[in-house]
Amino acid sequence: MAEDIVSVAYENGINLFDTADIYAGGKSEILLGRILKKKDWKRSTYNVATKLFWGTRFTEFIRKATTELC
Repeated sequence: MAEDIVSVAYENGINLFDTADIYAGGKSEILLGRILKKKDWKRSTYNVATKLFWGTRFTEFIRKATTELC
């Protein structure tokens, strides 16, 4: 069902897909990624936005993420 919704949206001019780590219990980003990979649309034809919950341990999260990415 999600794939159908994303496909219809894209085919009708929607090119921004918004997600977050909290949507669908944290599974929305993974699901959208799988759908986009399967569709094999040219990457320059759509945008993906995401956000994260700051929470009480945001500083710890940023420190850990920065260390792992750098």
